[in-house]
Amino acid sequence: MFHKFNYKMNIKENLIKMIDLSKVSLDLAYLSLIEDNKLLDKEIEKIKNEIETLKFETEKLVFKVTDKTERKISILDLLDYIKEVSETSQKIISIKEKEVHPILKEVLDEISEKIIQIKVPKDNVISTQKLTKEFGIKILMVKRGKDIFLPFRRNVLLKKNDSLTIIGSDFDKDVITRIFE
Repeated sequence: MFHKFNYKMNIKENLIKMIDLSKVSLDLAYLSLIEDNKLLDKEIEKIKNEIETLKFETEKLVFKVTDKTERKISILDLLDYIKEVSETSQKIISIKEKEVHPILKEVLDEISEKIIQIKVPKDNVISTQKLTKEFGIKILMVKRGKDIFLPFRRNVLLKKNDSLTIIGSDFDKDVITRIFE
């Protein structure tokens, strides 16, 4: 009985992580399209590989759980759909291989949730985790020099001149600006 619960918990944790990774992957793909950033492309590739690994591990776990076949199939279907989202991110960044029409950048600028970049004005004793948990800020990445940190992978203590990339509204930008004052 204990093993069934453990397998199901691991399946659940893997699915949650895969969904989170696939969403970040799409956001990074749109940002990469705007900025034509090869480092982001590499991060997207890493995420795709991580999703594939998690998918494989989860498939093995699904077959260890004693459950109805139909219920197992629903999990396997979801795994395939999540992987397709990751592959879509790859397709989005492949658009850069062609000449990008200026209207694409205009469209990405006008959607309700925007990709916003903010330069950290001074050393802060605030972390990406605190911004997310306490203020509801959706942080996509932190760029420090040539290094890129993805906050969903680890908590980052912000430093002066870090470039913080968030997904949000103008209100979210105002909130962060006030926090940094």
